[in-house]
Amino acid sequence: MKLDEIKNDFITMAAHELKTPLISISGYTDYILMKHRDLLAPQIIEDLKTVQRNVKRLEVLMDQLLEVMKIDEDKLKLQKDRVNVSKIINDCLDELSYLINEKNLEIKLEIDHEIMLNVDSTRIFTVFTNLISNAIKFTPDFGLIEISSTSIEGGYVFEVKDSGIGLTAEELGKLFKKFERLKQPIRDDKITIKDTGTGLGLYITKGIITAHGGDISATSEGPDKGSSFIFTLPS
Repeated sequence: MKLDEIKNDFITMAAHELKTPLISISGYTDYILMKHRDLLAPQIIEDLKTVQRNVKRLEVLMDQLLEVMKIDEDKLKLQKDRVNVSKIINDCLDELSYLINEKNLEIKLEIDHEIMLNVDSTRIFTVFTNLISNAIKFTPDFGLIEISSTSIEGGYVFEVKDSGIGLTAEELGKLFKKFERLKQPIRDDKITIKDTGTGLGLYITKGIITAHGGDISATSEGPDKGSSFIFTLPS
């Protein structure tokens, strides 16, 4: 337990320390591209954009590590407000629309227009982003993603279902664990997803839902038969 505490303290400190230079790199890169873009050769512009993308990936990783430490130590503090969760879902779809369009995916949305719940809107946005982006990654072109909500006593049940590559019983048993990357995303020359992720997304997703007093599970009928992620949120 002492070693775990030391490890968590080190990761938290390292993540915080690394964020400072990353902010500087990101800021100066943005400044150069904005201020001196007309003076730069096309190849240099592309190189700077590569720097931007990789800085963003590192920033996401640092944020994920900090969230994991909070979840591990049961220190995830929620900033709850009464918010419209259906709006959060639509905002998430808007942000991911470029990936949805590139793969020509069909989105079937069956949610109440006014889902008012007492939640941390930023973290619930993260939950839907993680689940929907995974569905996009693991669903082939012209596939289907269904997002639905059902009112229950004391809250709502949400489901994100895809027609993708599915999961085996063994893989289902490994979900929601740290650093578990079960499958490679479906790749396409046009798709801009270049990495397979950190294996932390579903662990963080479960931690956020648990902190809200909800629960999450996943089902699949097997390989190439799609997957379904179902979670609850209390009102």
